[in-house]
Amino acid sequence: MRLRLAGLAIVAFLPTAAWAQAMPCALTDADYQALANAKAGRIEPAAIEAMSPADQRDLCRARRFVKEARGKDPQTYAKSHTADDVPIHLARFTTAEEYKDVYPAGMAVMLPVIEGGSPPKPKK
Repeated sequence: MRLRLAGLAIVAFLPTAAWAQAMPCALTDADYQALANAKAGRIEPAAIEAMSPADQRDLCRARRFVKEARGKDPQTYAKSHTADDVPIHLARFTTAEEYKDVYPAGMAVMLPVIEGGSPPKPKK
């Protein structure tokens, strides 16, 4: 779209996929396959590119959480992680199986926060 003001040509750029910001994380083929079968509904690669930066960050946090928490003892995981490590929209960016597998770890981290106690300090 072009606008002319006082003899100057001003080009107004509309956002397109070509100008979209890079994802804050690298997604693997397994991530894309999981997102295609997400618990809250199928997510296609084009939809990922069109997400807001905040949604892309949430997606990356959820995929990282699955990789870190899956197969771990929830109490052990909770000792080395904080509420900031547990994604808010976990069900949106995981399969039903992934969600079932990592939910206990998320709850182990969040329970002290929910109950109003102090969260456990992560071990470095």
